[in-house]
Amino acid sequence: MIIPSTLFDGRSIADIERDLVAGKEVSSDIGFTMTLDASTGALVVRHPELTVMGFPSSTTVGNAIIGVYKAMFAEGLLEGFQVENEDHDLYDDRCSFEVLSFNMALDDWSDAQENDPEGGWYINPLKHGDVEEPTFLDY
Repeated sequence: MIIPSTLFDGRSIADIERDLVAGKEVSSDIGFTMTLDASTGALVVRHPELTVMGFPSSTTVGNAIIGVYKAMFAEGLLEGFQVENEDHDLYDDRCSFEVLSFNMALDDWSDAQENDPEGGWYINPLKHGDVEEPTFLDY
């Protein structure tokens, strides 16, 4: 699972796809919505600060979300990404304040899938303010 289930209130990609096919709008917790264009079958993604994004009907929901991640990151709407599991453990013992680019996160996610395929690893998008600045004790 490359996409965190928490992005859509714990719903699976299969549940999201069913809702889209049923004509429902699906909202994420990071500000974008998805609908399926009834006439073309295209997946349409809207975010208040991005231009409307349309994906061909052959695009999977997961790949569309990845496209949205990249666009939001490019526009400065996301600070970056972390790779974590369902227990919120960060992959490769990374620090909690470490923020990755999408490509680095994708590499970490691929490594995590290879090294721990049952670990439930996913790429977590980070909004500004999600990660605290590191603090160090003075001695």
